[in-house]
Amino acid sequence: QRNRWYRGAAHALWKFKGMTLNPKMGSVGFFSVPMYWLFGYLTPFTQLLLTGLLILELITIRSFSELGALIMVGVIIAIIINLLTISMLKYTNSPTRSKADRGRLFWYGLVEMFVVQFIYMFINLKAAFDAVRGNRKWNKFARTGYNHTKDGSNA
Repeated sequence: QRNRWYRGAAHALWKFKGMTLNPKMGSVGFFSVPMYWLFGYLTPFTQLLLTGLLILELITIRSFSELGALIMVGVIIAIIINLLTISMLKYTNSPTRSKADRGRLFWYGLVEMFVVQFIYMFINLKAAFDAVRGNRKWNKFARTGYNHTKDGSNA
């Protein structure tokens, strides 16, 4: 599914690339579309580049203390953002307002940061290469888990 989302967004960005930074398109063309280019389309490439640079740094390491400090600063910034986001939940109507829920969200955030983001990066990179190759197949999957009657209503 994520592959299809990425390819669909990439297709839309390329189809309407003339909107990017176009003053005639107002705030959508000047802010929204460039945001999608930067934080939607280019993110997996940026992640790959930064991962490659980190691996290169590990191979050509001159100072473990500098590398450790760099990694720790990144992790600390990510944890602070995670904690700030979770702490704001108590001011919302979110069903995850209890301390136990927020504690679980913190640990889920760590798993997301160190595992899930890398999985998404590879899925999105594959989708990007699929899009460049012109793959427009949607690979639809049969829906399951719903019991529908002939008239379309749920049974």
